[in-house]
Amino acid sequence: MDYVEPKLPPEMERVIFEIAALSRPVTIPKLMLVARRVCSWVEPLLYRVICVSDSQPIDGFPHFTMDILEKALEAKQASFFQDAVRHVFVGFTDFCPPFFFRQIESFMTACAGITTLCIADRYLPSFHMLNHLNVMPLQHLMVNLDAIFDGGLYFSSPAFHDVTHLYILGSLVVASLNIWGTYETTNTSAKDWEMGLTSIPHLTHFAFNRPRFRNIVYPALHECPRLQCCILLCTLGHGVDGTKWLPESRDIRFVVDDLPDAQADWLSGVVGGQDMWARAEAVISARRAEQMRAEKL
Repeated sequence: MDYVEPKLPPEMERVIFEIAALSRPVTIPKLMLVARRVCSWVEPLLYRVICVSDSQPIDGFPHFTMDILEKALEAKQASFFQDAVRHVFVGFTDFCPPFFFRQIESFMTACAGITTLCIADRYLPSFHMLNHLNVMPLQHLMVNLDAIFDGGLYFSSPAFHDVTHLYILGSLVVASLNIWGTYETTNTSAKDWEMGLTSIPHLTHFAFNRPRFRNIVYPALHECPRLQCCILLCTLGHGVDGTKWLPESRDIRFVVDDLPDAQADWLSGVVGGQDMWARAEAVISARRAEQMRAEKL
């Protein structure tokens, strides 16, 4: 219905439709039917945040599958997804078939503009995945080490140059794929982590979710004054006292928090809501204020 004369200036009209689209992205396909000009404005916003997982869809957000994305890739120019896609969550609890890896690889190739990425699947091929990450302007990364590294901590890779927030899922000990197709763990020390974290030039926030690896992280935290926040995420219910995992130094930057639903917490963060980083920052700010009050007494 583009033949109908718009009642508002196009700049104002575009802002209105973009606000409507971002407030509830699941409605974007319907907004695209209003007019061709509206479609050109809001269609890129449909792919701005993409969650592909076997979790329940989040209310208000479209449900994507790799088949849906594969068809979209075939229908659009490569530059469309490079410009449109900014935040991606990939997470499956079950082992995925080989063709899924090929779909992920095609998708990552097209989406070189991703700034926020979660790969909650350790079975994605590490070598190819790191190659794709190396060309992205990543700022927030949530990933299992085995999904990107093979036998070492390669934090000096281009993928980490702009990373400010890093959340390592699972083990902090790197595994390598042997000739029999199974994983073997390597010796990953506190010194390795100290060198690795300090080599990420803009890193300010770090998180992990395995309490038994805290003795690897504590020394690294001490040697990284640039780090503003370090979070240990774990299940705190049923009377579990998280303070027992705090370092003896009582570094105010170290926070123990309850393990959240990964997809819901991640999505809340990318749309400007509360996430684990925001909660930890609030705790640290309160500690710092208390520390300042104590110093004045």
